[in-house]
Amino acid sequence: MYIYLFVVAVAWMITGIAWGAASPVPLKSVAFYYGANPPINSLKAFDAVVIQPDIGLTPATYGVGTSQLYSYVSVGEVSPDQNYASLIRSSWVIGENTAWNTKVMDVSNSDWREFLFEKVIDPLWNLGFRGFFLDTLDSYQLATTVKNYPKMQAGLVSLIQEIHQKYPGVRLIDNRGFEFFPQVKGYVSAVAAESLFQTFNPTTGKYGVVSASDRLWLTNQLNIVKKAGVPAVAIEYVQPGNKTLETETATRVKALGFIPYVTDKDLITLGID
Repeated sequence: MYIYLFVVAVAWMITGIAWGAASPVPLKSVAFYYGANPPINSLKAFDAVVIQPDIGLTPATYGVGTSQLYSYVSVGEVSPDQNYASLIRSSWVIGENTAWNTKVMDVSNSDWREFLFEKVIDPLWNLGFRGFFLDTLDSYQLATTVKNYPKMQAGLVSLIQEIHQKYPGVRLIDNRGFEFFPQVKGYVSAVAAESLFQTFNPTTGKYGVVSASDRLWLTNQLNIVKKAGVPAVAIEYVQPGNKTLETETATRVKALGFIPYVTDKDLITLGID
């Protein structure tokens, strides 16, 4: 009987690792740095650091330590400057995000998801990345009707589960994706969201304050994440040089029990937490 229980327990632990249940050590700080010449020594003060993979920094050059490098991965959009943009099939595209001049992808399409593995995630994994920041998870809402939302969300859940099946030990940070969070909460190390208090509007080109109604909605979503035992991260955009507002914003985020990261609109300067 005891041998049986021991075997079951071991099998359960192995399954949990293989399926990528989030690390038992929760993230307490997260940085997002998309600029060239990243300040490596300063970034290592953060538990997780999200970078754009084309800035030339890899886990090998970042070095070993408690700070882990995550690579940015756009799941639901493709920008024209991506090196694989010319390979995108028209049948995978369902619309455009005119604010950023990007194509919105059909995340319910298994061929598109397979392309993501082949052209984006596999190469990054081979470079040594063991963490990924999954962005544009909600972009399908820009280009399709509500009746199609369930199949889009099912496609995203399938993608996240498959990432864990294919890459044992991988860690993921989702950008939003609140609608399907209950199905993936055991697979993610954190959930991030932009603009809880401070925002940037790419259409007007101006920084601004988040409306009370939008802040309340996002606070409720992040609280659901936090109550599920998953760290919730708020990325805030403040005009560079406004140190007082940066500090005040970080303090307000912390007071709600979330992880702050306050930075510029392009995420090319070292922010504060």
